[in-house]
Amino acid sequence: MDFISMMKQTAESVIRGGGLIVNVALLGAFMLGALFSYDAAIFRFERAGGLPDVSVSYLLELASSPDILARGVDYLLAWLFACACVGLTWMSILGARWFYHACLRTVLS
Repeated sequence: MDFISMMKQTAESVIRGGGLIVNVALLGAFMLGALFSYDAAIFRFERAGGLPDVSVSYLLELASSPDILARGVDYLLAWLFACACVGLTWMSILGARWFYHACLRTVLS
């Protein structure tokens, strides 16, 4: 093996190792983001009042309530955080799948 091919192999190994470290860090960030957004969604949903009973008396009470805007904002934020949680969970699943295949590729090569 000559010096040039050895340097190429070393550079490829360094790039692979760096990519593995970055992807594992991103996997951890996506997982933490999913947990935090789930917690924020549950907090906002409970703060808004949870699942309301759909009845005429509830709707009249809601319409005359002074905090209707705050409850609407809390429901909206709960929905946005729930969507973010789903997206971050999906990215975590893809990252875990990538990590599994990277480990297999490392072990089998």
